[in-house]
Amino acid sequence: MKLSDALRLLRPWQWYKNLVIFVPLIFSENLTNFSLWPVLIVGFAVLCLVSSISYAINDIFDREADRCHPEKRKRPIASGRMSMSEAFLIIVALGILTVWLTTLTNFAFSLLASALFFSNLLYSALLKNVPLVDVHIIAINFVIRVVSGAFIIDLGISPWLVVVIFILALFLAVGKRKAEIEKFGQEKLKKAYNSYSKELLDRLTDVTAAMLMLSYILFTAFTHELKLMITIPIATFLVFRYLYFIHSSSVVARKSERVFLDKQMCLGIILWIVLSIALTYAL
Repeated sequence: MKLSDALRLLRPWQWYKNLVIFVPLIFSENLTNFSLWPVLIVGFAVLCLVSSISYAINDIFDREADRCHPEKRKRPIASGRMSMSEAFLIIVALGILTVWLTTLTNFAFSLLASALFFSNLLYSALLKNVPLVDVHIIAINFVIRVVSGAFIIDLGISPWLVVVIFILALFLAVGKRKAEIEKFGQEKLKKAYNSYSKELLDRLTDVTAAMLMLSYILFTAFTHELKLMITIPIATFLVFRYLYFIHSSSVVARKSERVFLDKQMCLGIILWIVLSIALTYAL
């Protein structure tokens, strides 16, 4: 077994999704409370391990279907470069490490991390083939991540922020399905894709984009004394730019981690982060 195949199985480039665990710390104005950082870093590591274990289990479930997919057939298990026993060994080893790391956190976070794992397991085994439910499970998993960041440091979190995270994940999931169907066609994708027509996905994409902008505006209006409303034009640009990727069937919409290769998106994200932190802490 090659290290490169183990990395493809565990997909560490997807770990950026777990960075939302730090969102409650930032918007609760505790970014400079460095006593909270160690346990948050441990929590981030736990979520990353849970994600990697879930990816490995998903590849086991999907090995036959992946062999028919133009891109996923190159995955280690689907291609035959990694045996099932090797994959199980990796899963068990990471599972033991994950359980040990959770002992360094609190009970509430451990429950949420477990909920994330079982939600991912249920998704891989069954719900990914149920149209509309599949995208909602993905969005709920993001909510679990961000809420776990509040519970691990025992801080409150704005309900509007939770709504923004949920709608953002829903928007990305719907957009991914639209871009994949445009690129590959329904016959080469998951069973759930057979129920997604291009017209339906067009409407879902537009609806979730509108919901995302509305929820973000409400978040800025009801928190931080309206200071964050200054960031609305940047957020609008980022949503519009991503809509461009979706409707042009860009690889960015199919693989959201590629967004960091787009200069305009990177600049917009960096500007939004810097401005949000400055407005939250300096004013």
